[in-house]
Amino acid sequence: GTAAAAAAARPYSFFLSLTLPELSADRPLPAAIFEGSDVVEMRVDLLADTSTDAIRRYLALLRKQSGGRPVLYTVRSVGEGGRFGGSTDEYLRLNEVGLRAGCEMLDLEAARDGPPMRDMI
Repeated sequence: GTAAAAAAARPYSFFLSLTLPELSADRPLPAAIFEGSDVVEMRVDLLADTSTDAIRRYLALLRKQSGGRPVLYTVRSVGEGGRFGGSTDEYLRLNEVGLRAGCEMLDLEAARDGPPMRDMI
């Protein structure tokens, strides 16, 4: 998109990392929190519900509320400072949800590199 191209053209960029367990259409985030950010990070490991449908709903609300900013989709494991404690298969499943949903960027952990991850990407 144009926001991603504009961010890539500058020598710097900024992103906003959302650590909210849920988003609501009834209580939208203030537009001002997105000002100055080029990308918004979606921390999947911090969500209250990590079912595929819940992730897709959160992502749709995030895109709308952030003005269509590109999304950095992150599933951070406990060993990397996050809250995800599941298996590698579950890690890959969660990341595949973001990939299939069209997230512009996935933050993949190098420690999980291997044939299953390479097959996914």
